[in-house]
Amino acid sequence: MKTKFFKFQIINNILIAHFESPESSNAFGIQEAEEFEKLSNYALKNKVQGIIITSDTRIFCSGGNLKNYARSPKSDGLKINKKITKILNDFQHIPIPTLCILSGDCFGGGMEWLSAFDKVLATPEVMLGMWQRKISLSWGWGGANRLKYRISKKTLMRLLLEAQTISAYQALDLNLIDAIYPKELITIKAFEFFQRQAELPAYPLSPIKALNLSKLSPEKEEKVFEKLWFNPDHKKILEKKR
Repeated sequence: MKTKFFKFQIINNILIAHFESPESSNAFGIQEAEEFEKLSNYALKNKVQGIIITSDTRIFCSGGNLKNYARSPKSDGLKINKKITKILNDFQHIPIPTLCILSGDCFGGGMEWLSAFDKVLATPEVMLGMWQRKISLSWGWGGANRLKYRISKKTLMRLLLEAQTISAYQALDLNLIDAIYPKELITIKAFEFFQRQAELPAYPLSPIKALNLSKLSPEKEEKVFEKLWFNPDHKKILEKKR
């Protein structure tokens, strides 16, 4: 698959993609999002065991592509935002583990992109900022709905209202990211995550990632559990107990 914004390779059955869009200062516009979607579908088609997205640039993601929005009428901009939201929501539920290695700064819409990953690792020097208010906006790509699984609604609102830049260590304290490692160690830790994932049953991963905890009624919880009961992986485990 030919790509413009993501240079990728498959190592140990893990797809590693480096995001690079220098013309837009690593903005995540509709072209980048559509290519990201194709990359995700490629990973599924090739049955990889996980996806890593990272970047070798100083800024991992500067947010949405404001130049493109400035040249488009309001209706087109809104359609683009809805498409990006769908792409990120679909990626959040992709039935394989996903991880972002954050070795560059991340702002605005980039924070909403981060929220779609199962795990986010960062290097110590990284800075992050929920800058939507700086351009007179709020969340636009479903980030709040995804981030509410990580942090409290109160903290989430404060980050949006204040639009401050925070360090990787502050982001870790807030649970916006999962761990901090030096550059020479972070990729090793990423592969360790996928190794642990590979040791666990794969069958329940998709149903678990599809759960909407905010709308999870007792009946829905029971229904998902019953659907998973006696799945192939579960049966193998039970057979070992005979």
